[in-house]
Amino acid sequence: MIKEHIFSMEIPHPPEKIWSLMQDYTLWKQFTQAIVIDIEILYPGDKNGNGLIRRVHYKLPWGSRCSLELVTDVKPNVGYTYTMMSLKPGLDTNGLIRLEPIKGGKTKVHFEERFNLKKLPLLYRMLGNRLYKFINKRNEETFRNLSNWLDEHPDYLQ
Repeated sequence: MIKEHIFSMEIPHPPEKIWSLMQDYTLWKQFTQAIVIDIEILYPGDKNGNGLIRRVHYKLPWGSRCSLELVTDVKPNVGYTYTMMSLKPGLDTNGLIRLEPIKGGKTKVHFEERFNLKKLPLLYRMLGNRLYKFINKRNEETFRNLSNWLDEHPDYLQ
């Protein structure tokens, strides 16, 4: 059983600004605080970030967890895919972030994340929808925070 979270959101900033902020891991905690506690870059990948490996400490309803994420298919100012790598086969979570330029210097952000619930530990399966509502709400909040951060820092990338 695959659980999906897919949403799109319009952000009143150009893709280049959004992309730059998303790639500046020294600033992540300023807009990802809804779900991310900390992030460490373990391997930077190539010049575009393909192959980047990051350790993400994130919030859950009962505390926190940590995952290793592999970033691939990077297209600067457009998007990337990521895989939250599990120690157990079949538990990887896959995600995609894509930036679509729209009129007026705005961007439509597309976000997708897929979880394989069948092979998850019993606790995760029991919490099911409650757990994923928690995660989904905070993923969406992160992009609202990113937009607000850019609103509050109009000189970013000027």
